[in-house]
Amino acid sequence: MRFHNLSGGQQQRVLIARALASRAEILILDEPTANVDPSGSFCFFDFLCSLGKSERLTILAVSHDLTIMASHITSIACVNHRLVFNPEPVLTEEMMTMLYGAHEHSCAMDGHIRHLSRMLAEEREHV
Repeated sequence: MRFHNLSGGQQQRVLIARALASRAEILILDEPTANVDPSGSFCFFDFLCSLGKSERLTILAVSHDLTIMASHITSIACVNHRLVFNPEPVLTEEMMTMLYGAHEHSCAMDGHIRHLSRMLAEEREHV
């Protein structure tokens, strides 16, 4: 089968195999799931994480697909005119603002909802 006849996910795997055959220590992937269907994206990121562990390989993936957050990543960085890095695999409030912007709420229940959110967060800290 020719490369151009493969699916997007299959093409990505071939390209990764080629990099691994050259004994790469780091894989830098730009939008690795751009041509992969949504259900395949999760599997692909899961594959990358297991590959990184088994091959002791550093993988840096640039992606707009937040499906990557469901896999076993070890850290996260957001870039939008500046870099915000978290050594934990968690989107911080600063990252969320960078990704989606800061919005003023006009909902009459906003104050109550924010108060409940703070109370729930405090309860989780004490458990």
